[in-house]
Amino acid sequence: MQKFIFSLIIIVALIYSGCFAQEKTCTKGHCLKGDVGYLSFSFGPSIPLGNFADNDIKNTNAGYANTGSKMELNAGFNLVNSVDLGIKLFYSVNGYDASTLTKKLESENPGTTWNTSGRSWDIYGCMVGLSYSYPLTKKFVSDFKFQSGIMQSSTPQMLITGSNGSTITEDKKSASSLVYLISVGGHYPLGRLIDAVGSLEYMSSSATFDNINKVSNTPGLYTNTTIPSLKQNISLLSFNFGCRVKF
Repeated sequence: MQKFIFSLIIIVALIYSGCFAQEKTCTKGHCLKGDVGYLSFSFGPSIPLGNFADNDIKNTNAGYANTGSKMELNAGFNLVNSVDLGIKLFYSVNGYDASTLTKKLESENPGTTWNTSGRSWDIYGCMVGLSYSYPLTKKFVSDFKFQSGIMQSSTPQMLITGSNGSTITEDKKSASSLVYLISVGGHYPLGRLIDAVGSLEYMSSSATFDNINKVSNTPGLYTNTTIPSLKQNISLLSFNFGCRVKF
């Protein structure tokens, strides 16, 4: 699906560039940006860091997150020379590493095999901020961004099943939180109105999830517990590649 969206945007951008290339000129020697701004789409790997990536069952703030994927849509509007007002919409999905949980269950229940399913972190949101662009060569331009905004995070809806008929389930919960992002990247012209873009981004937030229900149903024992509040630090490092159209 991501490849299809990316291909579609490239096709539209090339058609747009071809139609208007003769009518529009780059007003700046290094083609820093268009007369008004730009619109870009990019995607790449999303790497969890710190507690979010930890899978130690002794760490109450462990997120058990695996490397996933992230895609984003960016719009920039010229403020002054080399400075843009940027808007970002993003979505990241990261798998849930339950291997330490299943190993613990296997050690406590010899002879029973455990499997997990339906587990991933879903993270999306919107940020605004400023970006500064500086030409390193006549064509390649570096970008430095700082943005902040609102993020919506959803915990994995975990289901663990045992070969002895046992099941352990945990609710999927969502929470909103403030998020900030620091980005270093750049862009290189592919045509008069289209650039290749790339960036290295660090994103961080702290979300609080309320009333997480956990049900454990094992032979001879049934428990239903609720975690009143769970605070999760979410940190992601992403490498993004894509294209942008200047207008």
